[in-house]
Amino acid sequence: MPYSDPKNQAKYQDAHWEEHLATSRRWYKRHKAQHFVAVKRWKDQNKEFWLGYRRHWRRTNGRRILLAEYGMTQAQYDALLKKQKGLCAICRNPPDREFLCVDHDHKTGKVRGLLCSPCNARLGHLEDRLWIKKAFAYMDRTK
Repeated sequence: MPYSDPKNQAKYQDAHWEEHLATSRRWYKRHKAQHFVAVKRWKDQNKEFWLGYRRHWRRTNGRRILLAEYGMTQAQYDALLKKQKGLCAICRNPPDREFLCVDHDHKTGKVRGLLCSPCNARLGHLEDRLWIKKAFAYMDRTK
């Protein structure tokens, strides 16, 4: 059996990649719920490792994927960062993480600027004008 030894398993998967991918997808489709529970349990039991892995992954891949999502190059991001003097476009504070979030209009996709995480989250709520009206009505009712 090709899976008895990890080295053989890797060679077998490389040689039969399409077949392996199809089998994995079929298995996942049938066992999605139990897979989700098992992964969650593993993450809970290995919290420190998981958080470290996520930080490492974000540091090495996060910006590249983020920029591709908004159609930006690293040079465009750096130019916008320089224009904002390395600060959040709203609160004018330095980033609270390793890099500032790319803010964009959700309807047009147009990039508006770079924001720190708290400002980005708050702005997301502000874009929903109906929610803002309801929030102010709630605050007025509960004075």
